[in-house]
Amino acid sequence: MENKEILGLVEKVIIEGTGKVHAMALIDTGATRSSVDTAIAKKAGLGPVIGSVAIKKAHTPERQTRVQIAGKLILREKSFDVKFTVSDRSKMFTPVLIGRDILFSNFLVDVEKTHSSNKIADLRERGD
Repeated sequence: MENKEILGLVEKVIIEGTGKVHAMALIDTGATRSSVDTAIAKKAGLGPVIGSVAIKKAHTPERQTRVQIAGKLILREKSFDVKFTVSDRSKMFTPVLIGRDILFSNFLVDVEKTHSSNKIADLRERGD
């Protein structure tokens, strides 16, 4: 555990494909996989499509099939090759969600350590 960095609830990330996009990401220990908004995936030039996965959404028994796409994530100056699921996150709080596929073995999450400028209430107030 001593080599793991501590993340807060929301972190700044860079999504890379043929392009590069800076975005805010929600750290979600309940999510198996990381996910990116369709607009971010397009702008960053992510790809190729490498398959699809069934996603179980919270509070519903239904499963949703999502495309999985290759890309790179930079979080706290560490680079990860990621198989992002792609979905419309335009109505979500953040365009990127970081799941256990990245968190496991790399980071610890402590929402108390969330930088004050990255707390959800502050971000909503600023319109980030």
